Amino acid sequence: MNQTRGILFIVLAVLSFLLFQAYVQDTAPKPESDSVVATHDPNNLGTGIDTANALSISNDVLKLTINAKTGDFIGAELLKYDRTIEDKTPLTLLSNNPDDYLRIVNGLAGEGGTDSASTRADYAVASQSNNSVTLTYTKDGVTYNKTITVDGYKVLVNYQVHNETAKTISVAPYASFVYRPAPAPSLFSRSNVYGTNQSYAGLVISTDSDNYDKISNSDIEDNDFKRISTSKGWTAISQHFFVTAYAPKSENGFDIYTQYSNGNYIINTLAHTTNVDPNSTVTFNDTYWIGPKLQDQLETVAPDLDLVVDYGWAWFLSLPLFKLMQFLHSFIGNWGLTIIALTLVVRIIISPLSRLQFRNQALMRVIQPELAAANERAGEDRMKRLTETQKVFKKYGASQFTGCFPALIQMPIFLALFYLMNEAVDLRHQSFLWIHDLSQADPYFILPILNGLTMIFMFSLTPMPENMDPLQRKIMKMMPYIFIVFFLFLPSGLILYYIVSNIITIIFIIYYNRKLTYLYANNLLPTYKVVDRPITAPRRKR
Repeated sequence: MNQTRGILFIVLAVLSFLLFQAYVQDTAPKPESDSVVATHDPNNLGTGIDTANALSISNDVLKLTINAKTGDFIGAELLKYDRTIEDKTPLTLLSNNPDDYLRIVNGLAGEGGTDSASTRADYAVASQSNNSVTLTYTKDGVTYNKTITVDGYKVLVNYQVHNETAKTISVAPYASFVYRPAPAPSLFSRSNVYGTNQSYAGLVISTDSDNYDKISNSDIEDNDFKRISTSKGWTAISQHFFVTAYAPKSENGFDIYTQYSNGNYIINTLAHTTNVDPNSTVTFNDTYWIGPKLQDQLETVAPDLDLVVDYGWAWFLSLPLFKLMQFLHSFIGNWGLTIIALTLVVRIIISPLSRLQFRNQALMRVIQPELAAANERAGEDRMKRLTETQKVFKKYGASQFTGCFPALIQMPIFLALFYLMNEAVDLRHQSFLWIHDLSQADPYFILPILNGLTMIFMFSLTPMPENMDPLQRKIMKMMPYIFIVFFLFLPSGLILYYIVSNIITIIFIIYYNRKLTYLYANNLLPTYKVVDRPITAPRRKR
């Protein structure tokens, strides 16, 4: 396999990956009937919200709307994130919008809980501040205080159960996400809300057996998701750059199960029951995250919650690249320039390999006359042609395979950046030149076309071997145009990286082509003594 075939292999591998990404779109969860949060009959959920009993608490980044009677979360606005580029209203993660409906039903189940299969709590507001509210409810001699506090994008829920009766009661905190998947986002940034169409949207859970598991909507609809009991973990609804998560703090463990009814997907998280002795008080603390996928902060909410920033199999490259981007941005201040700087740093890091690639590529180009002469001397004798060709290669220290390894190194970097650009909320709505949003496709197709033009010019600097298979030759000539089509719908930031990388490649190719052409023309290229060892065909076994 010569260098051109190696490049062709890498290109086809990348294209195959992009085709696979476009075809396989993960989604969300599955159901199983149970009576826990039959505290809310799934047939009566609808999309209505009791606005008459709504109250709001907030800080500088999150405004949470709560049903004061039940303590459910019925609305959440991210005050630092606009809905779209043109719609400057805050983005909502919890809402009663039929197109992206999501609310959180929560409370205390169990024999001594606030909620049962037929009734919900009827709280009254005991106290309220800007970022916190305490609700109180008394039933059958038991007093329940529910304090809800917003702390950044975290929502802290504290339950205090005061058992003033003469018998032991059992309670179990629960939370249910009731949602309807948002429609697939458009391909271009002006109309996207949550993120790219390549990003995952749906249910994710973490349990003892699997710290990160995507559950598809079809599993929920078909009741294929089986109830899971776990001692640790969390449940979350991923909305591309954003996530709504519940991390129970139950020492006894909890169960996860799902329901589907009237278009509503319901994901229930139910703690195992805890006994509350007579004349005693038990406290439960739960944590929610309602906000962007900020990796450093997600790690503090629950173990492995940062995995919702889904870098796929390339996480070991995407994560350090993201950290490097953050570091560079702290000095540069513009994400477009940061991507350009990232490209330069990455190319510097892999420059030793690139030097081998481009020098060998230029060397193969300048010794073409000797290779042609060797083929002419060999005539139609294929074994002699191979022998003569290898002599020329060994004379100058050239290799047909050296150019493949740097390309193999760059492919996982490209894929890591593909995941990174799809998951980094930092790039959302960040502009650069005419680009409105570096996390989305270029609405004017300028970057994909520029990328295609740089590829066409780059290919013109590396002529294909004369003996190349005609079909391979045609495919290689078509490759830049194929890439233009594929890159139309990829994040602008990724294409910007590729354009800058192509320009650097072109500079290297021109430099080494000129340098080795001069050295060859003036007989200054180092040569090596070649031992004449004819290649013979292997003997046949009798």
